[in-house]
Amino acid sequence: MKPNLLKVRRWEKGIKQYELAEKLKCSAPYLSMVENARVDPPLEFKLKVVKVLKVTLEDVFPAGRKERAAKHSQGLSPLAESGKPESRGTQT
Repeated sequence: MKPNLLKVRRWEKGIKQYELAEKLKCSAPYLSMVENARVDPPLEFKLKVVKVLKVTLEDVFPAGRKERAAKHSQGLSPLAESGKPESRGTQT
């Protein structure tokens, strides 16, 4: 099972769950649901988290399969995002 990065980052900072919840102005049960991936919080909440913990968005909320699948369905690939050309087989 993949480690919960929000919980890991919170532990690294020595912050208790209720303390982070107070700083984020949310309830501890809601924060627990976010930490355990039971809810996908809105972007505004995620930005508060990264500001309070002084980390990047990717450090706490990495793009999951849904986001990668959505980008792929839009014609974007990890290579395209990095600025490298995609290989489409042999060129004629």
